[in-house]
Amino acid sequence: MTDVEQLRIRFARIAIAVLWANTALLLVTSILEQPENQLLILIYNFGLVSLATAAWWVAGTSWQVRQLTSICTMGQVMLLLYIYSGHDYQVDIHMYFFAMLLSMQAHGLDIEVAAFLQRVRAA
Repeated sequence: MTDVEQLRIRFARIAIAVLWANTALLLVTSILEQPENQLLILIYNFGLVSLATAAWWVAGTSWQVRQLTSICTMGQVMLLLYIYSGHDYQVDIHMYFFAMLLSMQAHGLDIEVAAFLQRVRAA
């Protein structure tokens, strides 16, 4: 197993944990804020996290699973942003959106990470 594969496995565990943490956050937020489509938001949320988790269990850290995990994570943050539309925290949730977008980019950095690890070993 290469260093990149080990990095993917570690990051996948973190990504799935983040998905489930976002699920809890969305549940609490929807209870506190009482959005119009509360049940629909929770169903979409659970669908996103279930899809990503099931794909990870079945296919591990394949390219498709990494992309799906990123899409599901961003979908959850979009649901959170929808709950806070028109709220004072809407700008803060936008910042959370960009932070999650940056963290999910780690899935697509395989070539750069591999090159970096080779340079570190050579040094």
